[in-house]
Amino acid sequence: MKKQINILTYFSFILLFHTISFAGERIQVLDEAIKAMQPFTCEFSQEYYDAFQDKKAISKGRLSFMQPGLMKWNYETPEEMLFIIGREKIWLYDPLLENVTIQELSHGSGIRSLRFLSGDEQLNLLFKETVPKKLLVSSNTNDMVITLTPKKKNQALAELQLVFDLTGNKLVEFVLIDYNFNYRKIVLSETKPDFSLKESDFQFLVTEDIEVIEGINN
Repeated sequence: MKKQINILTYFSFILLFHTISFAGERIQVLDEAIKAMQPFTCEFSQEYYDAFQDKKAISKGRLSFMQPGLMKWNYETPEEMLFIIGREKIWLYDPLLENVTIQELSHGSGIRSLRFLSGDEQLNLLFKETVPKKLLVSSNTNDMVITLTPKKKNQALAELQLVFDLTGNKLVEFVLIDYNFNYRKIVLSETKPDFSLKESDFQFLVTEDIEVIEGINN
């Protein structure tokens, strides 16, 4: 009887070991795929869910992306807004109010939720794979679907769900979920390589007629 228990324990350990190893391999595959992403432009649809009010808000626009984690989110509907993540600064421009909020990238706590796209750190140092409480993404047969949680607690991010097209080497969809169960779901479409992008495209030019607001708590 004791021998039988030992055998069961052994096989349980082996099964657990292979499960952990497989999870690590999946994160490594995703990490390499993200690092290999070429500059691109695409359309995006964002669904923000407010758990407290049980309400959803939809916005759409265009995204430009270039490694290492340079992003330009040009919101077109329902209201125009420009959100740029550069190497050192973050800009949030409101064309209606004609003001721009500027913050150091290192001080943007909410931006840490997007660190998985930066390509400057290994994903397995930032995240671990987990089972989703509720899967909010959809996928095709050849897509990698993976759910990650930060190894270091981040108040803005409790869970990250990703859909990555490994064949086309492009991000398809991702969901950022916080500890209050609010989430931001982003679906990318019409993704096209854009080798005309350069680092200066991810900077905001402040003119005299634009009011500057220094710092914001993201």
